[in-house]
Amino acid sequence: MNEIKNKKVFDGVKTFLTRTRVLDSIGYRNILLYPLATESIVCFDYLTLDEALESGVIEVTEKPGGSVPELEVENKSTKAILMLNGEELKGGRQNRTLNTDILVKPKTKIIIPVSCTERGRWGYAQEAPSGKEAEPVMRSAEYISPHSMRKNIRRKVLLSL
Repeated sequence: MNEIKNKKVFDGVKTFLTRTRVLDSIGYRNILLYPLATESIVCFDYLTLDEALESGVIEVTEKPGGSVPELEVENKSTKAILMLNGEELKGGRQNRTLNTDILVKPKTKIIIPVSCTERGRWGYAQEAPSGKEAEPVMRSAEYISPHSMRKNIRRKVLLSL
């Protein structure tokens, strides 16, 4: 049996699941939903990517020299930050979309997998003042890439593994 690394979290999930029941399904066209009802009070304390960017507690940048399939993320907050598959980030040398859902722990710096959403551009859209190279900082595009694009990206990523 695998070792349980965080018993407190495990016990919390176990309690939540024992207090949760699956209700009758609800269908509409080609989707079927199973509502969950729980007696538990659930409080997931996190920020969305847009909330974190707006408040300045996350920094999303290109690595020095740039790398198309990767961005560097630094969470400066005391809360986790939820980044969702398909959220698009613009700026840097190319606009990119997230390849997967990611929950970034508080006070951490990680590299995340992304895919390019622009063909042909590998340079900054605007130069920085006084001739200096622009910062490779990314910002929210304030939308999620369409399902068809995410599906295509997922297929290409899986084939490349």
